[in-house]
Amino acid sequence: MDWQNTGSSIKSNEEVTHLVHNVVLHPDFTVDELLNFSVAHANQNADAAEHEVTFLQAFQHIAVKFEVPSGDKNVLPKTLSIPRLTFHKITTLIRDESKGPMFTKFHLSPYKLFYNHPYQNKDKRIYSKMTDSDVFINEHDKMQCTSTDDPACKYEKVITALMF
Repeated sequence: MDWQNTGSSIKSNEEVTHLVHNVVLHPDFTVDELLNFSVAHANQNADAAEHEVTFLQAFQHIAVKFEVPSGDKNVLPKTLSIPRLTFHKITTLIRDESKGPMFTKFHLSPYKLFYNHPYQNKDKRIYSKMTDSDVFINEHDKMQCTSTDDPACKYEKVITALMF
């Protein structure tokens, strides 16, 4: 219980129960494996293994030619080429991340954030990111009313917000 009550305050009773029953009491669990344990090193190994398999396989290669203007209207542009441009489709990244283990940690529903000043009787709206905006919230609400190809679909409809 000391683990739950120290550090972050967002550790639930369910997380503690899961830790005990599915990790500590699991037949494959060995205390000796925790000697010299490093969270950073374990995360690096897990990330490397996952990305090596899925992330790298999704890259594509194409040859690209493009014209570079000379700056003089009387001189033709010069054509340059990149024989092997490596790229990753953004739609593939979104799809792959939505299937990844961290997706359950993503916040998908927009919300309005307010600050209640201790000496004033009115709330002040706080805008901290694109998903807090009225436009984004309205588009999210509209999407909830749209139909899908599968009337039995129970998945939440979400907008993927991208900032470049």
